[in-house]
Amino acid sequence: MKKAVTGIILTLLLTGMLTLASNLQPVKAGGTIYIRADGSVDPPDTPITTIDNVTYTLTGNITTSDDGIFVERDNIIIDGNGYTVQGSGTFFSRGIILAGRSNVTIKNTRIMTFHFGITTLDHEIWIDSYSYASISRKNIANNWGSISLSSSGIRVTENNIQNNWHGIYLTSSYGSISGNNITANEGWGISLTYSSGNSISGNNITANGWAGIYLEFCSSNSINGNNIANNGNGVQLAESSSNIIAGNNITNNEYGIMLDWFSPSNNFYHNSFNNTNQVCSSDSANVWDNGYPSGGNHWSDYTGVDEKNGPNQDQPGNDSIGDTPYVIDGYNIDRYPLMKPWTPIPSVIETCNSSGAKKDSFIPGETVYINGTGFAPSTTYNMYVVSDVTWTDGMPIPARISGTKTSVTSDPSGNIPPTVAWQQPLNIGKFDVLIDVNDNGNYDAGVDALDDNDIVNTAGLLIIPEYWLGTILGLAGCFAAFGAFHTTKRKRI
Repeated sequence: MKKAVTGIILTLLLTGMLTLASNLQPVKAGGTIYIRADGSVDPPDTPITTIDNVTYTLTGNITTSDDGIFVERDNIIIDGNGYTVQGSGTFFSRGIILAGRSNVTIKNTRIMTFHFGITTLDHEIWIDSYSYASISRKNIANNWGSISLSSSGIRVTENNIQNNWHGIYLTSSYGSISGNNITANEGWGISLTYSSGNSISGNNITANGWAGIYLEFCSSNSINGNNIANNGNGVQLAESSSNIIAGNNITNNEYGIMLDWFSPSNNFYHNSFNNTNQVCSSDSANVWDNGYPSGGNHWSDYTGVDEKNGPNQDQPGNDSIGDTPYVIDGYNIDRYPLMKPWTPIPSVIETCNSSGAKKDSFIPGETVYINGTGFAPSTTYNMYVVSDVTWTDGMPIPARISGTKTSVTSDPSGNIPPTVAWQQPLNIGKFDVLIDVNDNGNYDAGVDALDDNDIVNTAGLLIIPEYWLGTILGLAGCFAAFGAFHTTKRKRI
């Protein structure tokens, strides 16, 4: 989640593979099974058992020509126990339905041959009652539509989504889609409609039939750091504006960028383009660079040279930017084409004062700020101020210190200006600050930005009592005076 949103939490943890299964156990055939709000299972002779109305365990495979399991109860666990919920491929059929639910965990379940594998859809309307939905670390395959949600605060991370009709389909939603492998879907890899404020980052999006990423009637979304290759269209925009597409590898697509209908005022920079057709613009005027010296995009068919530098490319000496613009059409020009693919800058944060000067020690009541560089442009990230720990790759991020800020937003250049992280803290001790760049709730070394108290180069955050500070300064003065006296005494000998 790139926006911190409180409220309902929906967690889907499918640790089994959702795919076609050929070795089926004894089955229960019939219509839809309901887990009712009162905790009962309807019909009662289905292969689902519970002893506490919290954990529901499958005891056999379920086949249906309708929907699979309709969940009407919150705060439960559905343990598939390795069994399969199998549909017949009926149009709009759904494997597990979570319309309006909160705090539901699904694990060890195979779901196959439905139009939607897991969905919040309730028949012909979109359910948009969620304030937070999290779907992570699942294998989802061979469904018509794998993840279809209409929610605020969506987070879809680290899934393997393949061989579906559409990979991810969101409408009227905001949140983040990161770290997924989205491949070989018949239609779109990722589709957003009527959505804004989403971050799509760090995904591998390949071999999808229609487009890798499709935005329709969308604005103010960030598409950053993705590998978008071997799709029909790489990125396709329809009636969409003011989106940022930056730092992506967009290669081997029929069209790298397809701008349908009227899609103006989008910003494309730091992308690498190598496609059969680079851009189809439909007379939509867009921005294709990030100014000088940040630069524009790398184009495989750019034939210019690099002998000059400066905003007008008229000063002697090269600067890794082509001396002449890359012209797409009369409405679209990359003024500063890159001579080689852009290299991402690692994300870095530091604690500081209100003016941005590095600062690692604070006294109670003194507001702690952070700043940073190397982030996706105009993106909101989850931030954690935690007690000092020893960080290991892949570990869950510890709980935040109460009262600390939970999110931070980068500017259009990918920098974080001095931003309050902790307003007038009273806690005394050592603390670390982390930005969860790929938004998966774990610390990922080399990806997340960490200001760690255990590392000298970053130093983390230290809050000490004010009288300690006076004592330390006093002792420092005494040592300095003693040193000066001792030096003077030695000179007299």
